[in-house]
Amino acid sequence: MSSAMSYMEAFLPHLPDHLPTLAKSTVLFFAIQSASYTLSPALFPKTLHGSTRKERIEWASKTVALVHALLILHMAFRTYNDPQLANDPIFGYDPRVGEVLAFTCGYFIWDTVDSIFNASAGFVVHAIACLAVFGFSFRPFCAYFGPSFLLWELSTPMLNLRYFFEKFGVDKRFPLLAKMNDVAFVLAFFAARIIGGSKDSFIFFREMTKEWNEIPAFLFFVYGMGNIALNGLNWLWFSKIMRRTIRTLKGGK
Repeated sequence: MSSAMSYMEAFLPHLPDHLPTLAKSTVLFFAIQSASYTLSPALFPKTLHGSTRKERIEWASKTVALVHALLILHMAFRTYNDPQLANDPIFGYDPRVGEVLAFTCGYFIWDTVDSIFNASAGFVVHAIACLAVFGFSFRPFCAYFGPSFLLWELSTPMLNLRYFFEKFGVDKRFPLLAKMNDVAFVLAFFAARIIGGSKDSFIFFREMTKEWNEIPAFLFFVYGMGNIALNGLNWLWFSKIMRRTIRTLKGGK
């Protein structure tokens, strides 16, 4: 145990200060998943009557994602463009931002495990890439960009509302509300992940190249490839979102 802590302190020197937050966050999201999976059929018997194990797992995962998105968006907005880190966006560090990143790392630990067992390869890649990118911030490295990239979650609440709307029949009883949510989701995804993501990535690579000689090669590779992979997934998902949204707005399924 002591050797593991020594390695952590040498490789990610700021992480030990945030281990309690990381541990609590990880436990929190597994607990939410377990509670949702176990209790939801009793709380919503009409909606989940006859649901399969796979459907209940999906319901629980959507619940976790919604809770994380709502909490982390609040945290990210409060620490966005942190003045202490703005002076040194690559190697600067602020414990306030560290707490936010530790909290979201707990979520992505859960997300990685959940994706391995219950999702496709694309979601596994997304979870691991996010965990690596946010985790290395405790080196410290690129902590300044953490809140900016967390704001990519801006569209996640609407995404999960779409799922729950379908489950509760809101899309049939209140079709206008469902379509408004669809439009809000597309606009938020486009603004946060496509426009904001492109802007953030441009600034990210610009600042990285300024410190080229000071950045370890493996970090440049991990962050560079991670950024490219996440942006690629954003564009892939956006193309799928647009196709589905167009079908929905036209009255299709």
